[in-house]
Amino acid sequence: MSGFFTCKIPMEMKSSLFFSADEAKLSPVLLKEWTITRGAPFFSYELLYWNDLDGYRPWEDPGKPIEELLCQWEAIQAEAGGLFAERKAQEAEELMKEGLSIYLSILFWMHNGPVGLRDWKDKLEGFSYKPVNSEERLSFIFSRPALYHSFVQLSQLFTELKKLYSKMKIISKKTSKH
Repeated sequence: MSGFFTCKIPMEMKSSLFFSADEAKLSPVLLKEWTITRGAPFFSYELLYWNDLDGYRPWEDPGKPIEELLCQWEAIQAEAGGLFAERKAQEAEELMKEGLSIYLSILFWMHNGPVGLRDWKDKLEGFSYKPVNSEERLSFIFSRPALYHSFVQLSQLFTELKKLYSKMKIISKKTSKH
């Protein structure tokens, strides 16, 4: 099976911020293993999962995907930071959406589950590893992704999430040795 196919945006993933249409085009070949494809629909692996389609599930063994997404954020952060410095907030908005999708992916995958945008605040309440006031801070970014303050907030959330991820890995190693 090659090429692209169209899949519906499932209820779990409905968000006008990330999806302007009711469908997305995906490549099943690219989604059989872990890969980062800029320009692909947000949350591609989750779109397959919530549509009961076969595909790689990065949240089942999230180590490598999280490490690569953290590196991808650094590139996005530099690019978006440059646009905000030039007062090109509207041009930075798409990068902010991409950064926010990466952040949510890492946060959910750290807890071994797929991203679910419906009732995401409720889901975050059950997470043991998350930055302080995550729900409020993310709500601000969701509502105003093109603001410089949203960029600052997202950057801070990533810094905190990196620390929590490192802590989680250390604790995981200690508990697996016993």
